[in-house]
Amino acid sequence: GVFTAALREAIADGTVDMAVHSYKDLPTATDPRFVIAAIPVRADARDALVARDGMVLGELPTGSVIGTSSPRRAAQLRALGLGL
Repeated sequence: GVFTAALREAIADGTVDMAVHSYKDLPTATDPRFVIAAIPVRADARDALVARDGMVLGELPTGSVIGTSSPRRAAQLRALGLGL
């Protein structure tokens, strides 16, 4: 719910009419003021790595920096032991 608090407030106070957000970030307890109006068909769930010179993950040099806002992805990258 932390990521969607501002969206929920904006809907509640009428600032916006609707919001679109990742379902995984919604609070587990439903709020009776809101309706989940649609859940689209899920696209390919794999992540994408975009690197210089067309390198793939295993080709990145030790000490390379990868940016992510996801703690889960950061943990997965550390677990690979590639020295990134």
